[in-house]
Amino acid sequence: MIVNWYNVGNKAEFEAKNIPQEEKTLNLEDMGQTSIVFLAGVEFGIIFNGEMLIPYLNGRNPFYRNKTTSYIDENQDVWVGYAVDM
Repeated sequence: MIVNWYNVGNKAEFEAKNIPQEEKTLNLEDMGQTSIVFLAGVEFGIIFNGEMLIPYLNGRNPFYRNKTTSYIDENQDVWVGYAVDM
């Protein structure tokens, strides 16, 4: 599977704001203007490409659903992506 990945922020920086959610509009190379939502809760979540993604849910990082994925790296940077080839 080939995935186009985008770095969209940092989980630790979002959590330090102590807010329930933050929406960002980013210009992602081949996707253009795209809305990304970070969510605080029992687990950190991301809404991207119409999907609710929860990295680390059931130990899955990256978290993959319907050709859309998210990943949190060792620096707490948040990456989102979508499958372009299976």
